[in-house]
Amino acid sequence: MKLKIAVTLLSLIFIVLARSELIQAAQENQLSYPLAQKTTAQETSPSNCESPQGCIEDSPRNPEDKNTPTIVSPKNYSTLESDRPEFSWYAVEGATNYIVRLVYSGSSEGIGERTIEAKTVTPDEKGVITIDYPFNPSLQPGKDYKLTVETDLSNSKVGITVFKVRSL
Repeated sequence: MKLKIAVTLLSLIFIVLARSELIQAAQENQLSYPLAQKTTAQETSPSNCESPQGCIEDSPRNPEDKNTPTIVSPKNYSTLESDRPEFSWYAVEGATNYIVRLVYSGSSEGIGERTIEAKTVTPDEKGVITIDYPFNPSLQPGKDYKLTVETDLSNSKVGITVFKVRSL
């Protein structure tokens, strides 16, 4: 019983910390999409989708903002099984580099930072770039992380996601 209460409490703390980071990022204009997005049936209809970047129903990217490397995976607030997950985001036209940073959520303590040259990665048909986990050591089970991806373009915003790795 005590373990269940502790797990529930830790989950609530994680959600509050992650939400506060997203709110802060939104206030600093670093998110490429609103925290709460309202859509109409017409916007989500597959027959209305002609975008090569995908539709609202299968894409978190704001179609108005092509200057943000919106993170596709891991999904925000997700719990991962793998300690070495793939990272993916939408390509930004004109970017020559993507800066990928991973820190412990709620902390400035970094796991790592990698610069990925745009010419070394090929976006898929939806414009999504996917890379293998680029850091050592592997992610730790039960820990919360924040992943950011930014470009070298001056008018680009930062893609942000918060996730954790399932405890053993």
